[in-house]
Parts: sequence; C-alpha cells; structure tokens
Amino acid sequence: MKIFYQNNFGQKIDFMSRQYKISSSDLLDYAWEYDSVNTTGVNGAKITKLYKEMSSHEITVSVWSYEALNRLHETAERDILAGMPGRFYINDQYLSCYIISGNKSYTEYMSGFLVTQISLVSDYPFWCREKKYQFSMNRVSEEADYPYDYPYGYRSYLEQDEVNNEHYGESPFRLCLYGPCTNPAVYIGGHLYKINADLTEGEYALIDSRLRSIKRVKKTGQEENLFSAREKSSDVFKPIAAGKNTVTWDGSFWFDLILVTERSEPVWSLS
Repeated sequence: MKIFYQNNFGQKIDFMSRQYKISSSDLLDYAWEYDSVNTTGVNGAKITKLYKEMSSHEITVSVWSYEALNRLHETAERDILAGMPGRFYINDQYLSCYIISGNKSYTEYMSGFLVTQISLVSDYPFWCREKKYQFSMNRVSEEADYPYDYPYGYRSYLEQDEVNNEHYGESPFRLCLYGPCTNPAVYIGGHLYKINADLTEGEYALIDSRLRSIKRVKKTGQEENLFSAREKSSDVFKPIAAGKNTVTWDGSFWFDLILVTERSEPVWSLS
C-alpha cells in the first residue's frame, strides 16, 4: 500500500517510510449533508437536497527525526503559501487538501521520535482516481498517468472507438485538444464537446469539466482563457456517463481524455 502527501512542487511525504508512521486517523470517514422540508406525509419530512460541505480530518503521526519533522512542515507550508492544495494519496486515489496544522503531543528525547497530529482540510472532499485515454489522428491507446507525450504503442483506429467509464456514476473529465487544428470537436457518448478556435502547432486547449474552464496553453506556457470560444449549442462541461461511451471525431487532431472517478471514501484494498 502507498500512503503519501504530495505538494504542488513534486515533494512527497511518504507515510509508509521509516521516518513517518500513522498511528490513528479519521481520514476514511465521510458524511453527506442534506436539506429537508416539512410535509404532510407519513414521515412528516422530505429530503430535498444532498450535498458535501468542506471536510477536515485528523491524522496522528510518529515522526522519527527533527529533520523529518521539518520536511513535513515545509512540504505542507509551500502549498499554503502558493494557495494551491496538495494531494493526499492512498495508492492511486487522492484527496485534494491542505495540511493546515500540526499539534505536537510529546517528544521522546531518548528514542528520538515526536508524535504530531496534523489536520487536513478539503473544499472538494472526494477521493479521485484518474484514467487517461490518448487519441491520435488514426490511433488510440489507454494509460493511467498524465504526461503530455506519446511513448506508447498504438492499435489501429478508424475515427471511432469507445471509452469505458467503470465508475458507478458519471465522471468529470479533462479534455486536452492538441494543435494544429481548427474548431476541434469530439463526440463522446453522442454528446458534442467543441471549441471554436484555431490551435497552432505546439499549442493545446484544455477543457476541465469540474472547474468549468477552458484555456489555451501556448508553446511558451502562457495561458489564455477560451471560455467564450466554447460551442454554446452543447454543454461542453457535461460529465461522462457511466458505462461504455462511443468516441467519434474527424481524425484531424490529437487529443487526450482524462476521466476522474470520485468517491466519498477510497476503494478498500488489502494491497
């Protein structure tokens, strides 16, 4: 099993290493909030809405050196100063969060370890797992990580294939469209995802359904807001339905589709 925190600068705190050991945690607990109204029915009330509030969690950790304690603090604090949440991982599932406090309970000077209770807070309390599908002008492959490259072998492609969303519900996504292309459009499960813009060689456009954002990333790394270039006749942020979805496009450009499955608790596993 892998349990670690990773900040936005690629620094990790490995809670399965000899430097850090988790002794207790409520990290796997969750709760849905609800609104209700009084009714004249048998039960006298009806739930009208279910939703998630911000969540907080406590983790008690034994830290086996002052150097390791400093590293934990600095790794977490960099995200706070940058205003960007890090990710707490259990295997390949992550919770987007900040580490906002560390309360030291006692120090064993003879044995050299310190016990600290760290607090996490998340404004998006879902455990996420990402799965990437890569499409080229005539080929498609599947890969679980998310680099913008194509080092894989591909199978033949005739401008139509399908992606299988194995989640029990619909999934948000990121759709990355690579230039050069004009007004790139993709049908997924019969639904149109399109932007009305020209992308030059080396540029890409990124549609993020959860953030409801569309941006162009230029060769220089400079970003441009393309929200107004979305195809307004179809909801380009519509989540991907559960099950098998046919994917169709004109074959004139490359693109990646990254499905994000969300759970209130991570998948339980012995490994």
